[in-house]
Amino acid sequence: MENNSKKLMIFVLICIMFSVPSFVPILGQEATVNNVAINSNPLVSIEEVNSTSFSEIKVSVEISLAGYNYDYYVETLMLFLNQSEEHIIETDYQANATKTFGRQDEETFEATILSPRLDQEPFEDSAYYNITVLVETNTEIKSELVQWDGGYYYIDNDEPAISFITPAEYRERVFGTYEIKVNITDNSNLKEITFIIDETVQHRIKNPKTNQTIFTWDWYTENYTRGAHFVKIIATDDTPRSNQHLESETVRVVGPELTWVEERPTYVDSNDTLYLNVSLIDDSYDIDKVLFNYSINDNPWQSEPFNATSVEGQYNFTLPQQPLGTKITWEIFANNTEGEYQRFRNETNQPYVIYSVYPDHIKPKADLSFKKHPLVNEPVIIEIEVIEQSSVNACLLNYQINFEKWQETPMTNTTTGNETYSFQYEFEQDFEAYDQIRFYIRVNDSGGNELLLNNKGLYYSIKIYPIDNSSPNITINDMPEEIINGQSITISVTIEDESTIYSVSVYYTVGLKQYIVELNNTEGNIWSATFEVQGATGESVELWIRAMDEYYNTIDSEVTQFEIKSQKTGIRHANVWLVFLLILIIIIPVGITIYMLKPRTEL
Repeated sequence: MENNSKKLMIFVLICIMFSVPSFVPILGQEATVNNVAINSNPLVSIEEVNSTSFSEIKVSVEISLAGYNYDYYVETLMLFLNQSEEHIIETDYQANATKTFGRQDEETFEATILSPRLDQEPFEDSAYYNITVLVETNTEIKSELVQWDGGYYYIDNDEPAISFITPAEYRERVFGTYEIKVNITDNSNLKEITFIIDETVQHRIKNPKTNQTIFTWDWYTENYTRGAHFVKIIATDDTPRSNQHLESETVRVVGPELTWVEERPTYVDSNDTLYLNVSLIDDSYDIDKVLFNYSINDNPWQSEPFNATSVEGQYNFTLPQQPLGTKITWEIFANNTEGEYQRFRNETNQPYVIYSVYPDHIKPKADLSFKKHPLVNEPVIIEIEVIEQSSVNACLLNYQINFEKWQETPMTNTTTGNETYSFQYEFEQDFEAYDQIRFYIRVNDSGGNELLLNNKGLYYSIKIYPIDNSSPNITINDMPEEIINGQSITISVTIEDESTIYSVSVYYTVGLKQYIVELNNTEGNIWSATFEVQGATGESVELWIRAMDEYYNTIDSEVTQFEIKSQKTGIRHANVWLVFLLILIIIIPVGITIYMLKPRTEL
């Protein structure tokens, strides 16, 4: 026994001796890894530099740390603005901005850091900034100082500078088409210039050319009331901060002012003259001249004077009769004795345009007739009778079949006479049951008047009905008198119809659930089915028959009501508790009483 123990001890010692050489390299390797981790420095590189709308410099960096682990990681990112390496070291790394990290899951990761707002003290003014970053581990091992290789980053906090060229003075008198001209300069490029009259934006210039400083806009003053108005200019630069400046000037709109004594005509009859009657006033000076400037059919412009009437300030003009279809482009020009003028045009400052038209200004009248529900194989015809004192140029049918693409086609003129025109259109295609046609009609006369028949925007509608438009007739042959739970029932009906029967079904409800059973055509017009009603004893059942033919004409029979009955007789489940209570209340107390009253034999 003692010899065996000694042999075991010798074996253990030999194993320990052989394991030591292999264990020593492992310890050495671990020491090497820890040594690398402890002595490796973090690395940082600047990937991108831009700025925010709050004048903050945003620096994106990539950070690496070889041999990072749970206890050794990058903890701090520092940003220095306009600081030299020597100054940073001398001030013991007093950064303009600092960002702190927790433990990372990767050796290399990206991060961003924001500078303080550079539109506030102590920065505030526009300036160029040189950018330096540095990272530090949680054991205070620092990376090298890395400076952005893009040079200096410019932060523009200055608003654009605006100066008016015209108007050149306060309350300057402006009239006619007045050019507003401004000089705008900015440290950066301009993004938008906005011209405003009073409180309404009138014109915008977006993304002007680089280095452009002079900007103009033509203001048509004739549509503005005479008196003081505000001209405002807003300039915005293209920096992230969008620096913006507003400059305003007050002017006076002057010159003759026009009102219509008689309503301005929108057309002129080809057998009549163009007559204009206006009133012109000027608060400061006398009216010098009033001219009718016009062009006939886009030919060169001409000018003719208005006639002064016996009423002070009123002027009229008559243009001779023009051929049918003549295009007349015109404006009114008026100035005062100081040369202050206005051109009176439409709301968009374009000359008025009118045409010499046919004297007939009355729309045609019409009576429309069509069959709303023609049967399959019947012709589909739309007819219209037009009453018109002039001739009818066109009667156009616009139609759509089954909500497909709209089509337009002329209707056929069938009769004409005594200012009455009859038109008709017959569809050539074959329609199926329940096809739908939507349509409207336009009638144009020779005077350029148009009548639109569109059912007040809802369109007219034709729907094709089947030849058989009546519902099937149901006769019940076999219907159960009662429904017993678990037992099948048979229903048989006779269906009579002019067309082919499409389906016959039994509908029944049990409680809130509805069921459908299809009947089979067993012989001739007889349809039947055998099935079991799904429900519990005592539940109510409503049952009816529905028949449908090939044209979807449908009919329902009268509803028959049942109550599901149990297959078994005797005590119902619902009465079991009553029997049990009866036993407890009557039979047991009686039994106990008899037992207590029974004579007992003494031992």
